[in-house]
Amino acid sequence: MAVDLAPEDRANLADYERSQRVARLADIVRRDHLEFLRREVLSDIVVARLWWLDLNLSGSDPDTSWQTFDEIVRPVVSKNQSQIDPVERFAKIAATLTDRLSEDPARIEKVERLASFLFRQFGWTSDLTDEVDNIRLARVCSTPDGATT
Repeated sequence: MAVDLAPEDRANLADYERSQRVARLADIVRRDHLEFLRREVLSDIVVARLWWLDLNLSGSDPDTSWQTFDEIVRPVVSKNQSQIDPVERFAKIAATLTDRLSEDPARIEKVERLASFLFRQFGWTSDLTDEVDNIRLARVCSTPDGATT
């Protein structure tokens, strides 16, 4: 048995099928974009910061506030990072610490002292502690009055 549609109904059916394909394609694109965000952008705090900066500098309503980033984006990155190896996560934390120290050099002496203390506790005095002490000594000697910064 064959069903024959009137020309107007065939056109309506074709339009309906076309709109269904467009809707399915939009869903696939949306899903792919969310997967990209989860896998690539929100799995690494450094990449997330670059994404945030690019998004906000090129958007129509820029919000480059790092406070907003910390409140909205960072928690998502942290939850997503729970699937990453703990050593890799700690390395990323150390990279973020380095970024923040470059933004606020007044805190570097406290971090140097803390790192030196921790390295001594672990018995790593022949390499890591000595290196931190050498960095601190070079910084102190490079200031005009010899005072720490």
